[in-house]
Amino acid sequence: MTSTETSHDPTIAAELSAHQVLVITLDRPALTTKFLTDTARAVEDAAQSPGIRLIVLAGRGAIFCVGADLHSDSAEDPAQATILLESLNRLVSALRHAPQLVVAAVNGPAVGGGLSLVLAADLVIANTSAYLKAGFTEIGLLPDGGLSATLTHLIGPQRALAMTVLNTTVDAELAHRLGIYAQIWPPEIFHDRVSALIGDLAAGPTHAYSATKRAIHRAAAELDTALAEERREQSKLLQHRDFSDSVRAFRAKHAASVNVE
Repeated sequence: MTSTETSHDPTIAAELSAHQVLVITLDRPALTTKFLTDTARAVEDAAQSPGIRLIVLAGRGAIFCVGADLHSDSAEDPAQATILLESLNRLVSALRHAPQLVVAAVNGPAVGGGLSLVLAADLVIANTSAYLKAGFTEIGLLPDGGLSATLTHLIGPQRALAMTVLNTTVDAELAHRLGIYAQIWPPEIFHDRVSALIGDLAAGPTHAYSATKRAIHRAAAELDTALAEERREQSKLLQHRDFSDSVRAFRAKHAASVNVE
């Protein structure tokens, strides 16, 4: 892989492969506003580049993405959380509206905003250790990043409510059966299979893929409405005491588990 563009932010590496595939790698598990903004800009630029045939979003190491960093000093700041949400919405919209197929290669857990990014992709392929979890209600918030639309379209309203309200962990086998993951592979062959699939897609009829993407997403055109509605409701919840109390409880719980280990 030859790098043609790499962000100065260590959380994002954007590379253009020899097959004209833009590969965006999440170099740290938690989302930041800068990562989301830089990644959205890279995807928006790719959308204007007819030579780019495919966009791939991948994690590094054992985790895909755990969403917002709830241990940061600004985690309880509603203003900062709103900025993060707007940046996430920008990236989700960019992924959905890019003419290229977007493939999420999910190498490990995807939680919160990480799950939103996974469901913004057109095809999701995963490691068998890659579980999914919404996590929003655990901190007193509703699902965002378009999740209320994308998850509901994939698995239906009752399952979507159960997964989000009960904060259910969905393992790879179940995610595959539900249609969230298109394909799953064990860790020892995951990267080889991902590389082969990316090569096949990049060599395929990209104009047909693009037209198919537009037609299918046009039939499920509620994402933009969901992004706006989520932002309205999330802004209210970010001001509520439940949010700050839940974040502090989350920190205490996870600090205790770390200390026990």
